[in-house]
Amino acid sequence: MHKQHLKVSNQLGLHARAAMKLSDLATRYQSKIHVLHQGRRLDAKDIMIVMSLGASHGSLLEFHFEGSDELEAFNAIEQLFLDKFGED
Repeated sequence: MHKQHLKVSNQLGLHARAAMKLSDLATRYQSKIHVLHQGRRLDAKDIMIVMSLGASHGSLLEFHFEGSDELEAFNAIEQLFLDKFGED
């Protein structure tokens, strides 16, 4: 299992478009991908759940990756966060 904290750095936070990008990217991988925020552990592959996080600019999210392609999944999701979801 790989664990990593990622900071939401785009100005709008995990709004609908950013949440869609995250869940779409997560579904490309076989690994289980969970995100922890404010005491909740949620499936990052479910768009509705990701949108329900309410993660605003500056929020720190903890991701758990578990499976055969967990490092590839982490690298891709980390890059999405570093690219600010293509918004800034």
